[in-house]
This record gives sequence, C-alpha cells and structure tokens, in this order.
Amino acid sequence: MEIPVPQEKEKTPHNLVAAKIMAKESFLTVADTETLLRYDSPSGLYLPDGESFVKEKTERIMAASNQAEFATISFVREVAGHIRRSTLIKRDEVNAEPDLLVVQNGVVRLSDKALLSHSKKGYFTIGIPVVFTDAKCPAIDQFFSQIVKPEDIALLYELCGWCLDRKSPIQKTLFLVGFRCERQVHLPQPAPKVPRS
Repeated sequence: MEIPVPQEKEKTPHNLVAAKIMAKESFLTVADTETLLRYDSPSGLYLPDGESFVKEKTERIMAASNQAEFATISFVREVAGHIRRSTLIKRDEVNAEPDLLVVQNGVVRLSDKALLSHSKKGYFTIGIPVVFTDAKCPAIDQFFSQIVKPEDIALLYELCGWCLDRKSPIQKTLFLVGFRCERQVHLPQPAPKVPRS
C-alpha cells in the first residue's frame, strides 16, 4: 500500500493579499519619504499608521486562509511594498488646498464657511479636533470684551483666524500687552497698507 505524498501548500501571492487589503482601505504614499498613510474615515485624515495596519491585516488574511506560516517578515514587506508602489503621490498633492480645513464633522471651506463631506480624494494629513458650527459663542465674546476694547474685538477674531490660514507663508506669533493691574489689553493698530507702484 502506497502512502500518498502530501501536496505542498501554495502560498497566496503578495499582490493578491495587497489587492484584498486595498479593496477595503485607502492608502497613499508620499513619494519623497515613502511613508505609507492610511485613510481614517471618522477623522477624514490620512494617518501615518499604514505600515502597521498592513502588517496586521496581512497576518489576519494569511491566518484566515490557513497560511499563517507564510506570513514571514519578507512576505509582509512585499505586501506593504506593493501597496506603497501602487499609491505613490507627490508631496505637493498632500494638503494642497489651503482654503480647506478638516474638522471632526467634515471639511470647512474657509472662504465661504461651507461644510463639505470628508473625502478620500482630499489627501489631508492635518486637521483640528473640533466640530464646526456657524454658531455664536457668548463665552468667547464675553472673554474678548473683558480683555480688549470693543473696537478691537473684530481684530482679535481676525488674529485667531490667521492661525488657521495655511495660505500665508509667514509664521504667526501674537503678543498682547497690557499695563499692570489693568484688565484690558492694548492691541497695536495695524500698519496702513502702502500702495505698490
């Protein structure tokens, strides 16, 4: 009686595992650093956890297909490398829209305060962890009225807005100067605009 020779298991190719992962998740790779970023739907941002996410998913996929022994370090690198090469973009495509600001409940277009939906196509890696509403905030209004003169409140709001403006190439620093034992801050008057010839 002959004993049947067991057939060797065939390893699933790395490109099929990569395709399976990319079918459910969105990735992008910044070309100059080759950092693998994964889109996080709740935040609307691409996060720098792509590499570890791919490692974990590859392990799970291989274990689920009864091929855990093939999930070697080199195989996982091949999967991540395939995803990286398939999702390359230039750095200037990341956060390319300075008029758009990612918040928890969407993307705010600063020029008209319109709230747009989060989108994978925005390639955003930065945002602020606040929920955007176009509501008034009496607590901030009251605080500003306590620290500056009424005519300076609009300027104080504008200064806060400058901190969100990514179009401006200058760094922002704000110094508020007050006199001793005085509850009001004195804001310097902006310099008049000089016409260019």
